[in-house]
Amino acid sequence: MFHKYILRSKLCLRVFLSSISFISCQIENLNSLPHSETTVAISLVNQIRREGCKCGDVYYPPAQDLKYNELLSKIAESHCKDMAHNNYFDHINKSGQDAGVRLTIAGYGWKLWGENIFYTSRENSQANEAVEAWRASPTHCTNIMNPSFTEMGLGTYQGYYTQLFGKP
Repeated sequence: MFHKYILRSKLCLRVFLSSISFISCQIENLNSLPHSETTVAISLVNQIRREGCKCGDVYYPPAQDLKYNELLSKIAESHCKDMAHNNYFDHINKSGQDAGVRLTIAGYGWKLWGENIFYTSRENSQANEAVEAWRASPTHCTNIMNPSFTEMGLGTYQGYYTQLFGKP
């Protein structure tokens, strides 16, 4: 059965660093990770970062693990609920606010932020599906591998997934 996945990525920064080499990455042993959607996502993202990853034609060497940030997860979940309730899929909400504005309003003092969003209409979707799709997309993968990010949060709601990255 074919399932349609929708992906979008946005990176906003005040400082950006990138590295180039050549290798690819794989996600292994998805079923052995903890059950919490956020824990699964952070574990998978950190596994990808530890191994290094080729995002499109650009290789990113191993990067430091991201720390979980509860505020980022709450902001991400709020965006998922807003998209579901207001029937849209975008980084910009119906009030014209991007993630940077939403982060600032919520009190997250950021120097750098990034956002990946994902939607599936498939029932019982799992966070690993979103992370796998983001890893397979060069722009989303670049957010995952950005060595400047230090924190991550994940929100989910009715098939919508929002991954927020930050550097306070």
